[in-house]
Amino acid sequence: MKTEKKIIIFIGPPGSGKDTQADIIGGKLNFFRLRTSKLLEEKFRNVKPEDLDYDMLIKEKENWESGKLNTPQWVTSVVMDKMDELSRNKQGIIFSASPRTLIEAKEEMPKLEDLYGKDAIIVFHINLGEEESIRRNSTRSVCETGHPVAPNLAKKGVKTCP
Repeated sequence: MKTEKKIIIFIGPPGSGKDTQADIIGGKLNFFRLRTSKLLEEKFRNVKPEDLDYDMLIKEKENWESGKLNTPQWVTSVVMDKMDELSRNKQGIIFSASPRTLIEAKEEMPKLEDLYGKDAIIVFHINLGEEESIRRNSTRSVCETGHPVAPNLAKKGVKTCP
């Protein structure tokens, strides 16, 4: 069942403005802002010993907390479950920095084409030189979980990780 909504994907190097653009455009178009990290964090926050996949979720959570990449197949399954839900609700989606691996892209892109149609997918590649990417990222504020803190929040001296 294809929806008439669009998919917007921003790709580019760290510090190129993917999240900034996704927030602006996603807000104006009322698209769901799909952040892989937020989906994974929600999974980890809600894990219970009675879950059938409890052991696997705990292993993935340990990888996450130690800074290792999560298993791409698992990440892909989490994202695809959310894509199914959003498509059923006829909701447009905006991605930034996702898919993050070739494995994810090979699985997610055909699924998006099936759910929304190939013509509904718009990809923006934001070019940014290596030197500028390093400059921008070296001045970013980062909270204790390793997530960047938006400059406007950093200036306000936020005390909790957003």
